[in-house]
Amino acid sequence: MKIMYLRPRYPLTLTLFLSTLLGFGLPAAALAATTQAPAASSVPGCFPGANFSTTTGQPCTSGAAVASAIPGCMPGFAFSTMTGQSCTGTPSTTTTVTTVTATATGTPVITTTSSATSIAAIDPKNTVFKAYTVPLLAGGTVQAGMTVPVSYLQVMNESSSTVPLKGFWVREDGTTPDDAIIGFSSVDGKGLFRTSVGGTEGSAVMKDGTAYGPNADVFAPHEMKLFTIKAQLSANAARYAGTSMKLNVTGIDVPATFATPFPILGTTWTITQ
Repeated sequence: MKIMYLRPRYPLTLTLFLSTLLGFGLPAAALAATTQAPAASSVPGCFPGANFSTTTGQPCTSGAAVASAIPGCMPGFAFSTMTGQSCTGTPSTTTTVTTVTATATGTPVITTTSSATSIAAIDPKNTVFKAYTVPLLAGGTVQAGMTVPVSYLQVMNESSSTVPLKGFWVREDGTTPDDAIIGFSSVDGKGLFRTSVGGTEGSAVMKDGTAYGPNADVFAPHEMKLFTIKAQLSANAARYAGTSMKLNVTGIDVPATFATPFPILGTTWTITQ
């Protein structure tokens, strides 16, 4: 009996195609060797084969995006959108002092001076914060186009570090659809730091029931602050009458470890005609 060996006349990829077309099987190892997907990048906005992020402009081969401790800085940003400070510099907070001096002529002299205080590098493991809801909001009914408070927070810096706060994450745990909410704003208890996002009809601030509201506050060591977060309804939200808007805080954007749990429950509003 004579045994004949046939030498393959086609490369592996063509053989795979013909085998699939004709119904023949191949070893799993050979199939895996020809179908391996490119490794995904850990940089946001990078997809397999891309050289640069579509959201930050950062090279996709540079590893994970590193967030800056400077308020208003996102991965890939050169300067803060809130303070104008270089995102690669040392975080700082500016204090402004106004002095009024009386003169012999009766016309006061007003002098304004500003000083910047650097914020030292922060170790989140050794920086502890606490956050609680302040149960003073009653909720109720709300109509299209209105802005209402959804969360009243007490935030405490338990550490000896100066710490920037950059924003809040909220989640819709009610039944109101994303497009009913077009804006968020937050203000501290003294009215010194007011920030907002969206606010115009059609603004898509909610995505899959979650949103991020920026802020630009700074905590001194062992300082406690109060914050009110408000949500703005679309002028077209009346079509969602009967649904409930319940926005809970799921995170606070500070380089710290929280000793209190999330979510922090907000109040409930029902949309009416």
